[in-house]
Amino acid sequence: MSRRKGRALAAAVLGWCTALAIVSPVAAQVEASTQIQMTGQLQERLARIEDQWLVWNSAFLQDDRGTAEEATKDIRFTVEDLGMERLPDIAYGMIARGVEAARDGDFERAAWALDDAEIIDPGSSEVMFARSRTARLAGSWGTAAVDAVRAYSRVLTDRLGRFFFGQNLLLWLVFVMIVTSVA
Repeated sequence: MSRRKGRALAAAVLGWCTALAIVSPVAAQVEASTQIQMTGQLQERLARIEDQWLVWNSAFLQDDRGTAEEATKDIRFTVEDLGMERLPDIAYGMIARGVEAARDGDFERAAWALDDAEIIDPGSSEVMFARSRTARLAGSWGTAAVDAVRAYSRVLTDRLGRFFFGQNLLLWLVFVMIVTSVA
């Protein structure tokens, strides 16, 4: 190996080590500044939400509407107490249970699961899409179509939904232009 190549290799290694030494503390500082300090009270409330979700899930599986309703109210109260507006992850679980019940032919349980999901995540387009799906499974095509239209209107009223809808539309238009230019 020539001296020139050896010096270049040494300079590259030294530069890489220097960059790593500079970037590592900055990254650690950024990571430390983004951590959320959870107080005991916050941890207690989050644990309460988790416990109430388990109560709701158990009540749903046992077909106990009263207990599920109380758990939903308690979850909603705790969420509002924390200053949050929605809790989509728990609502997604309720939606999944509702669609599962509809697939099994239990449309009454599916309806109250979706009602509870609407309480936990108000204005969610996913709830309306699930309502459309359960109506389709029940054979009510008119209701399914109306619920699908409502779901899409909710997508378009949501800022992030409008953004993704616009991006998908733009991508589709580009694809159509490419296909028509080839043909």
